[in-house]
Amino acid sequence: MDILKMVENFSSRLARIGVQAERCCRVRSLLARCTRCLEVCPTGGISWPAGELHIGRCLDCGLCTAVCPTGALCLQEPGEEQIIRRVEVLAAEYGAAVILCERQESARNLPQGMVVPCLGALSPDFLLLVLARSLAVQFYLAPEACSACQVAGGGEIFRLRLEEIGVANKLAGLSAVVVNEVRPAAGRERGHGGAGEQVTNRRKLLTQAWQGLRQLPLVMLRDALVEEDGADGKRTKLAELPGQVPPRRRLYLEAVKHGGNMPDLYQQPGVRGTCFFCRACTILCPTGSLRQVEEGDSVSLYLDTATCTGCGLCAQACFHQTLLLEGGCEDPGQDRHLVLVKGWQQRCAECGQEFSASTESSRCPGCAGKEGALFAG
Repeated sequence: MDILKMVENFSSRLARIGVQAERCCRVRSLLARCTRCLEVCPTGGISWPAGELHIGRCLDCGLCTAVCPTGALCLQEPGEEQIIRRVEVLAAEYGAAVILCERQESARNLPQGMVVPCLGALSPDFLLLVLARSLAVQFYLAPEACSACQVAGGGEIFRLRLEEIGVANKLAGLSAVVVNEVRPAAGRERGHGGAGEQVTNRRKLLTQAWQGLRQLPLVMLRDALVEEDGADGKRTKLAELPGQVPPRRRLYLEAVKHGGNMPDLYQQPGVRGTCFFCRACTILCPTGSLRQVEEGDSVSLYLDTATCTGCGLCAQACFHQTLLLEGGCEDPGQDRHLVLVKGWQQRCAECGQEFSASTESSRCPGCAGKEGALFAG
């Protein structure tokens, strides 16, 4: 890794919101219709000019990260997995941990408190894992403070999300405790700051130090470290991404392991009709969940059920409208590599071109006049 890449990676690590733009559905394809992050953004500062992910005015509230299905936007410092680990420590020490918004000034010095950017930044997967593991956690929600907060709707989003999780897991007898008043737990003097406060202070310290280093313009750094390669500045051709389990999905799989048979929060694709194995879905998939494997004259389309988050891009981009979103797998960890469809190589009776299809077809998609002619074969 070159120095410039290291500099940029370190800079991104200091940000409250982690961004992997290459995994954003709207960046992967202009056919994508996902607007989950924009719908909850209190400033409306997310846009996709020219197919690029742009974040304008940001309050670092994290609401977008709780709804992003692909991990393109994720919460960091603290991340949800980090919050879980800290909650375990606090619950063991004080009997119960309290998760609260960092904007709740009156309760930020709770020794048993774990501060998060906003309760609305806690994803359904996080809440499900907390419930499935029966962690001793209270959520401090002050409606009056939330109504006056610049992160409009964060508290209400959290409340509705918790209700949704509760309904989905009613049979499992899971429940969560939401309180509007908390007191310092015994065992530590008030005023020292809770665990979340320490994380926030550490982030501020590192950010301030880094801002001093960034006085050197980045363009000068590029000129010093990067040789000109004659690139024309055009966007590179999309390639299949390696499979990656997004942070939210990891939490969900962990919850399933602890909670047994739970309804899947995610839809996953299924094949209805004839697949021509054009590779559009495998190339565009932002989590690398779809893979096409050829063995001799046969070809198979595989779905990695652990990494698929039901973003829906494959169904939106399918030229033949063969892929459709369906209910999730009952046990996503049992059959991780699922065969969605199998096909074989055939020859078009009209033009003689070889192509692959999942059913007997006398003509290739091009000769049949289908929109997917460019991807045939």
